[in-house]
Amino acid sequence: MSEKDPREVFSENFRRVLHSQAVKQHHLADELEVSRGTVNRWANGKSLPGPKEMRELSLRLNWSYAAMFAEPGELAEDAAEYDEIIARAEELVRMLKGRG
Repeated sequence: MSEKDPREVFSENFRRVLHSQAVKQHHLADELEVSRGTVNRWANGKSLPGPKEMRELSLRLNWSYAAMFAEPGELAEDAAEYDEIIARAEELVRMLKGRG
């Protein structure tokens, strides 16, 4: 299995988050004070935002750095594993309380 280019992964996730939040590229460009062409290049996988822009995207879109570069399903798998760990921890706490 070959890994995708980070620009491609970012652009797919970027387009998805813009769509889910009904954010227009030109409005985002204006808010971030970058050109519309810059945002378009991010959306088309031609370039990546710099560190300052990534931080601003994270804050503006409530979008984690991990989610920016996650392959489809990757975070869902992590979330499922996290939920399983939490469930086991809660079960352990109930067992320990029962002993007290």
